[in-house]
Amino acid sequence: MDWRAYLSSTNPLAAALMARMRIPREERWQVKATCLRMLAGLPVTAAQQRMLAAFVSIYLPLNDAETRRFEAEVATWQTPIQEAVVELITEWELKGRQEGRQEGRQEGRQEGRQEGRQ
Repeated sequence: MDWRAYLSSTNPLAAALMARMRIPREERWQVKATCLRMLAGLPVTAAQQRMLAAFVSIYLPLNDAETRRFEAEVATWQTPIQEAVVELITEWELKGRQEGRQEGRQEGRQEGRQEGRQ
């Protein structure tokens, strides 16, 4: 089935199923945004929301361009929904971004030292 078939579902597992479907690469950011928006509005506990959001993030990792489109989409939403979705971004995802930046800085320093020596 197409991921859009689950849009009107009130079942929290529908968001997880959406993340596991074969999704065209150009729609991945949209599906992730939709899943997290669904989760933010469902009557589940905060722990359940975080667990399902982590599942969605694992199965729908976004590259830089997709992340920018995802963030631009979230920015168009009403503030309460935006805040709820931002809270659903998992701690490991934020930690991974920080670690990636740190590794990039270290690599840049090493390259700079090598160029300086040459």
